Amino acid sequence: MDHNTKTTLEGRVDVVLVEPGHHHRIVVERPTVRAAASGLFQTRAGSGVALVGPWSDDEHVIPFLLGCVHGAADLTAPVGLLVGLQHAGEAAECGAARSRGVLALLQDDKDAWVTCATEFGGLADIEAFLHYLNAMHGWGCAVHAVDGAEDEDAASAVLAFQQEFNEKFDGSLLEDGVCGTKTLGAVFDVTRDDWAKWLKKHDLAQADVDRVQWAAADEAFASRQRGAGGLDVWLLEQESFEGGEVTAQRVYDSKVSLWDEYPVPPEPWAWAAGPFTIVTDLPEGEVVPREEYRLWSSDAAFDMTLAIPDDAVVQGVQTLRFLAVPADKDYSLSVSVHGDAPSVLFTGVPYNQLHNIAQEATDDQEGV
Repeated sequence: MDHNTKTTLEGRVDVVLVEPGHHHRIVVERPTVRAAASGLFQTRAGSGVALVGPWSDDEHVIPFLLGCVHGAADLTAPVGLLVGLQHAGEAAECGAARSRGVLALLQDDKDAWVTCATEFGGLADIEAFLHYLNAMHGWGCAVHAVDGAEDEDAASAVLAFQQEFNEKFDGSLLEDGVCGTKTLGAVFDVTRDDWAKWLKKHDLAQADVDRVQWAAADEAFASRQRGAGGLDVWLLEQESFEGGEVTAQRVYDSKVSLWDEYPVPPEPWAWAAGPFTIVTDLPEGEVVPREEYRLWSSDAAFDMTLAIPDDAVVQGVQTLRFLAVPADKDYSLSVSVHGDAPSVLFTGVPYNQLHNIAQEATDDQEGV
């Protein structure tokens, strides 16, 4: 007879009743802890802020969180543990602050995030974030050296950020080049805005995020399994804690847990905009009709028309490529043949569903 049971992090299993005179096989399933396949999110040594920077190879913490949310989809009661892993010689408070700060980001708690950034961050963290905005998102807040020095270069970059934030977000920051709590709050607002865009690009809703029971570790570790120096995001089933307190210490101390991985999506800065490609057949010897495809967003911020054959790339097929399409908007597509009135192929479609809808529209046309 087969008996399946599960063990908790401490190795406790349910009682299994066996009948005498039978051959029994007891299968014990050990608790599995999943962590990011790419390793830790690297942070600046001595900082309690998990912001993108040269120490993270310009990678953001957001894809680590998105990878955890995706991985939680096949779990019954997922727990996401945010764990600060200690740099050599770093105060333990820094790791705990990083965990609390990322939890505040997930929970949209600006005050808590600003408190962490004020007490455990530094100007170098903000300079690195402004450099990221300039290099990857085209903001005008260029930084020449991420060194934390309160000099003219840093003040100029902060001032440019304040001005652009006020313009883009209808903000009311004092434009003085000083990184105070209000400016830190603006950094939080920009990060939350990106978070919302990337959720939409990944076809995730806030309900998918809230389904995970998020917890921040109060201690910092030098993990045996994962190395040291940054932030880790551990994913596991709630039942592994046996209904008790959800803590990173219980995972860290476990002698029976298995370690597995979840994938981390590609760089987040590429998700703010992306391509939309239309491919049509090019029958041999057939005259190519002039077709104009217009793609526009529901808020009219994006509106572009490409034509076949003028804008097509021909390699046995005709390919139209709409580039730098913002990923946080809904779109409509129309086609006009030989100058006739345009036919709307679809309308109000989110970016993450464009290619599926376009294929369905093409199939419908071929069936007519």
